[in-house]
Amino acid sequence: MRLAAQPKGDIMVDVKGALYTPKGVIDHQTVRISANGQFLEEKRLTSGDWSFVVPRELVTERTLDLSFEYPDAASPVDFGGTDGRLLAVGYATMTLSENKPQ
Repeated sequence: MRLAAQPKGDIMVDVKGALYTPKGVIDHQTVRISANGQFLEEKRLTSGDWSFVVPRELVTERTLDLSFEYPDAASPVDFGGTDGRLLAVGYATMTLSENKPQ
């Protein structure tokens, strides 16, 4: 995504959504987060609301490309359902805000 201006501080990313965690089968989802091709962190999610920080040094020319990998994604068909899609995280909102430098 293209930012309005080059950030002076780190970028806080707040996510609200839902996890695919069939009861009694999966109790969490794992997400691996990268920004502009640089691995940031791996998070073990137990709630659809979570956040992470992108260091301002990773934002170049006002561009921020976020990538997510889901190693625990699962298909409902594997648990007796009919939906064959791999599911992990459903995003409702993703909000970016700049942490002001101290």
